[in-house]
Amino acid sequence: MAMNKGLLYCPDRDTDCMEIYIGQGICTLEKCVLDNPEYIAKQAAIEKRRTELYEKEKRYRREERIASTKIRRQTNIRTAQEDLARKKEKMERLYTRGRTRAADKLSQEIGQLERRMRSEL
Repeated sequence: MAMNKGLLYCPDRDTDCMEIYIGQGICTLEKCVLDNPEYIAKQAAIEKRRTELYEKEKRYRREERIASTKIRRQTNIRTAQEDLARKKEKMERLYTRGRTRAADKLSQEIGQLERRMRSEL
């Protein structure tokens, strides 16, 4: 009665079994529970369900990642549009005040921003 892995350990099948505990180290079953077709079918159903839940979770996480990317992108576009509008207003003020060199420089920045926004869309 040398059980090296606990009171429920069955060395023949390398698993835990209640019959080993009840039989005080000796299995009294004629046929192992692991060979029972109902048990095998139940374990297959459990594994199938586990796989389905795992795939569902993967899909959910992928959708969440895509949605967050879209939200970030929309926020970035909105921020860039607001920045562009502010720069245009500043450029107009500079032109009306006669500061053409600064306004021209700002005009080039605006052109670069507009091109970058068009390429991202």
